[in-house]
Amino acid sequence: MKLKKSLSCILLLIFSHALHASSLSKQTLTLSCTFASGSVASDFLLDLYNEAWGPLGYRVEFEQMKPAEAIIAMREGRVDGSCGRDKQFSLLHKLPNVASLQQSSATTLMHAMAFRGVDISPDRARLTVGYIPVFKSATVELKKMGYGQIVPFDSFGALMEALASGVVDLAVLPDAILMSNNEKLAKNFVSHAIVYSQSGYVQLTEKWWPNLNSFSRSLKSTLNKRDVAQPHVQIGRVNNQSEMIFGCATKFNGHIYNGFKTAAEKIFEKIGYGFRMVHMTRLREQTELEKGNIDGTCARTEYYLRQVSRNALMIDVPTVIDHLEVYSNTPGRQLRTFEDFSPSDRIGIVNGTNILKKELEPISDQVITVSDVRTGLTMLSSGKLDLFVDFQRLVNEHIQRVPLNSSIYGAGRVASYFYYPAIHQKHEKLLPEINSQFMGLIQANGQTTVVMH
Repeated sequence: MKLKKSLSCILLLIFSHALHASSLSKQTLTLSCTFASGSVASDFLLDLYNEAWGPLGYRVEFEQMKPAEAIIAMREGRVDGSCGRDKQFSLLHKLPNVASLQQSSATTLMHAMAFRGVDISPDRARLTVGYIPVFKSATVELKKMGYGQIVPFDSFGALMEALASGVVDLAVLPDAILMSNNEKLAKNFVSHAIVYSQSGYVQLTEKWWPNLNSFSRSLKSTLNKRDVAQPHVQIGRVNNQSEMIFGCATKFNGHIYNGFKTAAEKIFEKIGYGFRMVHMTRLREQTELEKGNIDGTCARTEYYLRQVSRNALMIDVPTVIDHLEVYSNTPGRQLRTFEDFSPSDRIGIVNGTNILKKELEPISDQVITVSDVRTGLTMLSSGKLDLFVDFQRLVNEHIQRVPLNSSIYGAGRVASYFYYPAIHQKHEKLLPEINSQFMGLIQANGQTTVVMH
């Protein structure tokens, strides 16, 4: 017995030494990253890169830096690259010692988001757009899109002052700045639209160029193995007949999803019910609600609830307001109403978006339904669609890692709609009380919708 115990201890000691030696023998790649340390984006990328390159003998670390600081650090060779920048990054910033991984290894989506202070002209040629010089790709894309004046500002603060005073009509900002200043922007300015989106790629300094192909292959393989979509969740009740189960097609654990879930849990607890929310596609949510397999939905348009569904009863307090945005692969394209669409346009919409089928099918005979936002944007960037139309906040929440073959552009806002929660008609007797509770909630919080910006 003692001999077995001694052998076990020796083996454990050998194993721990082997692990320690293995970790020490790994080379470290230090990548600059403008995403905040500990943020969802930063943690996702760090975990991804270590999963991909750990088996090759490398350990990845991030050093959070401001964009300008990261450029200097890469130029001087103080870091080994960047966790993700657009493919023109090294050319635009004159970094001959930096190269990106192959296009097949895109890991992030770089947004350029516009904010405005007041209502502005829809004519791009009449608008003055401000940007920060470290975001040089903005100048290239904004010129293509036909904006009148494109003005650089030395800092985020100076750009915000110019926007507040009306010196510029729009401020175009990249993801990294949006993430760290989201509350300040939402408080003082209006989110205008996604101006354009590009895929982001790992950038590496010349020291690592011999590894570019092997890094790219391993990263692509890891991305293919990962299941990016949310797992299929069973609807079935667990010994709880008084539990309300709602479907929700907004991003799992996103702002709308979590905001509605928190509010609904409180409301249903007050009327004696448990509450659970299940993430699902729009089409599946629609199907399950009609069958009565779920008790309600977190957010659908009034058109669907009043005119399409046979079994849904609308709760008269909106979950959120959202805007129908058009996305194009042609930078100069602008649409302001449904009448601006061409009959020859190949238009992508997400399956189950009934309001869009109603508006677009009389205009074009090439309305193409796709399974989700990710597929629609990928097809648009590949030239398989001419336009993709969906709700702005839902697009923003769903976009994580979309492999774009080329840039896509915001082509305009054609309509705005309220999204409402609803219950299945089998719970009709509860509707007055549910309505009253939701109304009391938004009034107590001084809100117009259940979920605010």
